[in-house]
Amino acid sequence: MNFDSGEISRDGNTHRLQDQPLQILDELVKHPGEVVSREQLIARLWPTGVVEFDTGLNSAMRKLRIALGDDAETPRYIETLPRKGYRFIGRIEEEPHPLVGIPTLPQEYVPTPFETGAIIGRRASDRRAPYKRLGLGFGSIIAAIVLAVVAWHMPGRLFQSDAPAEALPTIVVLPLVDMSVDQSEQALCDGLTEELSNWLAHIPTLQVVARTSAFAFKGQNIDVRKIASALGATHVLEGSLRRSGDQLRITVQLIAA
Repeated sequence: MNFDSGEISRDGNTHRLQDQPLQILDELVKHPGEVVSREQLIARLWPTGVVEFDTGLNSAMRKLRIALGDDAETPRYIETLPRKGYRFIGRIEEEPHPLVGIPTLPQEYVPTPFETGAIIGRRASDRRAPYKRLGLGFGSIIAAIVLAVVAWHMPGRLFQSDAPAEALPTIVVLPLVDMSVDQSEQALCDGLTEELSNWLAHIPTLQVVARTSAFAFKGQNIDVRKIASALGATHVLEGSLRRSGDQLRITVQLIAA
């Protein structure tokens, strides 16, 4: 493992970690055998803090496990301690050359059945089904649109890193409503809602209401002003999804509460 380049090399194959999974691994390796709390990891990944980053942490940890070829149920490197945090249980060795002093993965590594090709540790279960890939794609597009709208309406506050927490805009992403005739797209609606919350939560100067709090209003016909007041939000993002044959229409709107 080269922490300078963020690359994991194994058997001639190299996989580059994204920044957040790399930071998590760095924090765990610095405390081998010790419990690193979720709060400690969240504080490192998002030092400015928001309402909740549990979804973002779970996503980053999942990517790290895939890169390591690790499994939460039968861990070889990262052990999960429910309601406490994580612990690095792998053996750390120092490679004398050329990466002196940089912790490495065990050399006796044996590929597991779910690992294929140059992408280390990608499980078959993580090869997303077409609907899920479609949902993630739409989530990215919608998130980009939402961010553009937010930046347009609040350019003076959105990117001020020194703004006090109480002055930052707070957004609640309400669960998308399935308006398809057969009501068969609820899973896609929930997935898009979670993706939107996760994307928005990565903005350090934007507070996002926790997903669990937002989903408490799922299926309830309540005035958005009351929802925003109950959750302490300044803005509400709501929308719907409708499928007709091969066409999928997603509508979202950002509301100043």
